[in-house]
Amino acid sequence: MKTNTSASTTTKQTFLTGYMSRPLLKQDESHFENLTLRMIVSNGLPFSFMENKETQDLFSFIAPALKLPGRRAISDRILPKSANQLTETILQVASNDKIGVTAAFDGWTNIKQEHLFGVVFITSQGEVLI
Repeated sequence: MKTNTSASTTTKQTFLTGYMSRPLLKQDESHFENLTLRMIVSNGLPFSFMENKETQDLFSFIAPALKLPGRRAISDRILPKSANQLTETILQVASNDKIGVTAAFDGWTNIKQEHLFGVVFITSQGEVLI
């Protein structure tokens, strides 16, 4: 006959934060910043979202050692760096296409009557590069 001994066994409870937090390596910082930028842009959030007390409290609870970038860091450093990396990737993919790419152009006028132009590249495999 099998008896249940779990009532008499004591276990030590560990906190969830001990498993979730890890120090960022130097190469992880750039990746974290890119993920942060993508999160902000895809959700239509203002850059000041990262300076919001509730946002900082949440990240502090999840990863206490993590330092969030401020709005100035996002707009002055992270966004331009990410845009440059994206441009380099698009140019590399387009130039490596053996058959060639198709360029589609579009133009429009914004509310200030400024002329805006957009270019989309389409690879021979059908991949859209914006």
